[in-house]
Amino acid sequence: MEKPKKSFLMTPDPYHTPGYAGYVPQFKYRIGSTFGCHTHELLCDNSVTKSVRPVLSDTWPPKRSQTSLPQELAEGSASLLSNRNWGDQKYTLQMVPGYTGFVPKGQNYFGCRYTESSRYAVNSFENDQQMYQSKMDELKTLSQQQGNGSERLTSTTAQNTTPLKATADKPKPFLPAYAKRHSASPFALPYGHPDKHFMSGYMGFVPRSEKYFAQGYPLNTKRALMEFAEDGMRRQESQEKPFSLEPLAGEKTMPSGQSTLYPKSTGLIPHYTGHIPGQKFKYAKTFGSSTRDSLPQIVT
Repeated sequence: MEKPKKSFLMTPDPYHTPGYAGYVPQFKYRIGSTFGCHTHELLCDNSVTKSVRPVLSDTWPPKRSQTSLPQELAEGSASLLSNRNWGDQKYTLQMVPGYTGFVPKGQNYFGCRYTESSRYAVNSFENDQQMYQSKMDELKTLSQQQGNGSERLTSTTAQNTTPLKATADKPKPFLPAYAKRHSASPFALPYGHPDKHFMSGYMGFVPRSEKYFAQGYPLNTKRALMEFAEDGMRRQESQEKPFSLEPLAGEKTMPSGQSTLYPKSTGLIPHYTGHIPGQKFKYAKTFGSSTRDSLPQIVT
């Protein structure tokens, strides 16, 4: 029986059905026709560089021997899982497709069936757990070896006997010859040191630098740090000098009982926020004029 002929209304073979999400060479440059017609033209056009296979990925599932775990790894993971006393064990080497829970390290395995990818993920997770457990056991052993009295293990060797005896009360820190050593901060350098400046590009705060400009950054920061150091030395000297509450020679002193808060000859400075007697009843004058001789006259 002859095969029925395809209608001329249908797209001739080969072509990709609408909805195909794979890569089609030169398809983005084709317009004005249906998806099937464009893909048929591209698949039949020998001038378009393309693969000999119309679909690049294999549509048949791989053989089980290519994706299954080695026998020794599978047995090791199975023994680890069987020794766990976690009650309802969710992670197994035979994860059922459709499980929507979290599979540790499942995001690192793809391109195969769910059972195969989850098997690799669970096996890797169990190997990591075993490695972490061995490190914890080693740490506990070392802690017991470094203990005192009854906590010390009887099998401790001379190599692991701790704590070691100190050779000095305050030992110097060890710095290897190849270790990077940072230079001292410009703040810590003495006054007048040639390196007492910051390099160009430094984004930190430099005191007294806001008034130095129109020169190089190292020179401006050097002048600012010098001024800052001078202020510090001047402040240190003033703190060390003895002080006295006696008035200096030639300094005028106010007679006892006379207040200088409300002067008679001059007014107060504007924006003074203290109390001024009778100020709220005065107007049509400046603040200085209205506050002159503000003390009330005492009638005797």
